[in-house]
Amino acid sequence: PPAPAAPAAPAAPARSGPASVPSNYNTQISLALNRAKRYPNSARLRRIEGTAYLRFRLQADGRLMNWRLERSSGSPELDEAVGEMVQNARFPPFPPDLDAESLEMVVPVAFFLR
Repeated sequence: PPAPAAPAAPAAPARSGPASVPSNYNTQISLALNRAKRYPNSARLRRIEGTAYLRFRLQADGRLMNWRLERSSGSPELDEAVGEMVQNARFPPFPPDLDAESLEMVVPVAFFLR
């Protein structure tokens, strides 16, 4: 059976974000990304692995404003999967104690076979 994709690391706020993002919100972001993450079968069959760094900005209601690859995984297939993941993820709205209009985050997205 195919190995599952390695989960994304917990989201970390970028320097331009608020000073403190509640850890439970970081966990919710990480879960939303992992639910939308798919390891491309063609990359899996060829045993392609890698880690991309994804930068994205969310609105307070959880809508994705924009995204870009901060650093490529080295594989166009994996990089494309990262783009599909962030665009398909359903992010939660900000918690009430996060007083911000938007939040920018950078997260590593790892694809490794076990």
